[in-house]
Amino acid sequence: MGVIERLEQSLENSIESNQGTTCPPRLKRAVRHAVFPAGARIRPRICLAVAKACECDHAELAYAAA
Repeated sequence: MGVIERLEQSLENSIESNQGTTCPPRLKRAVRHAVFPAGARIRPRICLAVAKACECDHAELAYAAA
């Protein structure tokens, strides 16, 4: 799994584990919209791309960026 995929999975896991069953559906949608807007999370992707270009592919980077 690549760094970007680990970043996405880390975010997904964090959201799912913290929303629980009592979270209102509208709030769930708002959180997902805030975290997963198409193309808005550019800065972490740039940092990870630079790390990859320098041959630094550590899972810890993806978790820290998330």
